[in-house]
Amino acid sequence: ITGSLSYEYHRPLVVSSLAPRTDGRGGYLVTVVGSNFRATQDLACRIGGASVVLGHFVSDSEIECFHTVLRPGNYSIEVSVNGQDFVKAPGSLRAVVDSHNPMVVPSVGASRGGTVVHVQLLTEDSDFEVLFGGK
Repeated sequence: ITGSLSYEYHRPLVVSSLAPRTDGRGGYLVTVVGSNFRATQDLACRIGGASVVLGHFVSDSEIECFHTVLRPGNYSIEVSVNGQDFVKAPGSLRAVVDSHNPMVVPSVGASRGGTVVHVQLLTEDSDFEVLFGGK
């Protein structure tokens, strides 16, 4: 038998901590701190055991992952450099409701009026008011 085989060894990923930040609208930027991260096209974070998002390589000890919208709750975070083998981070991401930023669709309308606006409250706040034009 002849031929060649190439083998490349990489140290295992170590995930030591998470630093999540919210964008105030339900999205989260999660900074994952650890060691042995590599810039690969398959760098990814798995959030809540199901949703996989692309990771952004910052350094061999830090990557960032952004998830657009999460329902309130606790989510596990896992990291992979090959899109297949994931390493679980200690702790979890706690997504919370920000009642100060309701969802408004559409966010703009005609100045002459007549636009139907849907406001989705993110909590059951009975004292919530909707003002148009400050009135």
